[in-house]
Amino acid sequence: MNDTSENNAAAIDIPAEAPTSAHGDGTTDCAVVVLAGGAGTRFWPLSTQDKPKQFLTLLGDRSLLQTGYRLASLIAPSERILVLTNEAFVPLVREQLPDLPHANIVGEPMRRDTAAAICLGALICRERFGDMVMVVLTADHRIAPSEEFARVINSAATAAASCACRPPPNQ
Repeated sequence: MNDTSENNAAAIDIPAEAPTSAHGDGTTDCAVVVLAGGAGTRFWPLSTQDKPKQFLTLLGDRSLLQTGYRLASLIAPSERILVLTNEAFVPLVREQLPDLPHANIVGEPMRRDTAAAICLGALICRERFGDMVMVVLTADHRIAPSEEFARVINSAATAAASCACRPPPNQ
């Protein structure tokens, strides 16, 4: 057995010249769901029930939500980005993301945690955008360098779309 511990990343290395965009703008034919439903309990006292951490400006001049949206916009155009949040936070999302279509801000009536939010996002994406790859991001994580992350995600989405297994329409 060969020891590959020194270069584990080689198995998933994507060359810099790998195609990452079907549109020439860096985005692919995928949809992005940004989960922004935090309740403001884990980052107290900065984060509160009225303003959870995803709406706080902690690093630089953007909130975590704005930073997450910028990352999402490197993957898909705003028309195919959904932000899922608590109904009470819809106005905050609209305020912080004025370029996001209002219809793409989904207010959940009650918290049901991550799996239910992803399922809801998948159902909405399928209904609105058809059969395409869905990328799920969270609004409260910092991912850097964002351009490199987006390049890898776009490449993976392009590959996933080209090899997806689909049953024939009559089944």
